[in-house]
Amino acid sequence: MQNFLIYLQTELFSESSNSKDFLHEYRTGHWSWYISKIVNAYTPEDGSKGDLTQTIEASISDFTEYSRFSNEEADQSERAYRINRYYLDPHETDYLRSFSKYYKVPIFSGDVNFNEKRIFEVVIRVFKKHGADQNIIEANLFWRHQ
Repeated sequence: MQNFLIYLQTELFSESSNSKDFLHEYRTGHWSWYISKIVNAYTPEDGSKGDLTQTIEASISDFTEYSRFSNEEADQSERAYRINRYYLDPHETDYLRSFSKYYKVPIFSGDVNFNEKRIFEVVIRVFKKHGADQNIIEANLFWRHQ
């Protein structure tokens, strides 16, 4: 499962994060990127078509889970209302898992001894839309201030 993390690091940070072209085809904001295509392209080195969700679960242990609350619970609890409205409704799902991994990378690629580094967070969301058979995996990369 360590191969998945190495794959991510290689695909995301093989070029300098200081470059104007850094992941330019995935850019969604000044310091954010939609990298689902990169994550979903992962195939294990042994060539097996294992479940990517299981690979993510085994590789990134820190995650949050959101399950839908009933309408009655959402009406009575602000927290339940926010989870349904802001986390689950946009994805049309009853269940969402979020995984997060931080990477500390040198500002200039290839300069591993350089003290100045940037911190990036990879956020992977796994969910199943209503009526769907397979999990959907969405991923974003964010630059985090030090």
